[in-house]
Amino acid sequence: MKFRYLLINIVFLFFYFNTNAQVCDILIPICTSQDGLNNNAIDPSPITIQSTCQILQGTRTSWYYILIDEPTNFTFQIEPTGNVDYDFAVWVNADCANLGIADRASYDAPPPYNTGLTLTATGTCEGVFGTGNVMFLALVPGDEVIIVVDRFSITPDTFNLTFGDPDAFDCSILVTAACEGEPITLDASATDAIGYEWSYEDPPGSNLYIPFIPAETGPT
Repeated sequence: MKFRYLLINIVFLFFYFNTNAQVCDILIPICTSQDGLNNNAIDPSPITIQSTCQILQGTRTSWYYILIDEPTNFTFQIEPTGNVDYDFAVWVNADCANLGIADRASYDAPPPYNTGLTLTATGTCEGVFGTGNVMFLALVPGDEVIIVVDRFSITPDTFNLTFGDPDAFDCSILVTAACEGEPITLDASATDAIGYEWSYEDPPGSNLYIPFIPAETGPT
């Protein structure tokens, strides 16, 4: 029997979460760079974001979850579409219901506008006078990463989220197995979503996504 493995990419269009939501409820699992997807930080953070150098309320945020499959020096960049101020915090192997103090964070005031983790930065947390970049994380298989992106500016904007070594990510958090020709039921919900887009990566690892047709795209 032939099996086909589909990497499901689900995009929720222009929605916001209930203010009573918890971090565990709003994490977006990803296993590749999020380029060209109109990533948008618009949702109030359900918690106060705490780091070793600053506390942030987080009024316009987006939360991501990554599972590591290979040893890696974990880096990423938040790349705004416009000249817009973004901050971030990162946790490793934290309980999403009780995150505690972030392992990395940057609250710098731009320019530059790109911000993230790099191989050359040496700090682990920075305030408004930082460079926008803090030190990479040395990760091993099984490590879990949570990233919150906060749009500090009130100016509407979208951003790319790119990673230095996305091949180290475990895509099993997104993979659905099915026999060839077998119907697949996809189920997702987001408070006040106005629509959905469903697509699959073919071939896996190519970063090429093909829309499911037909597929339900309405909000209900």
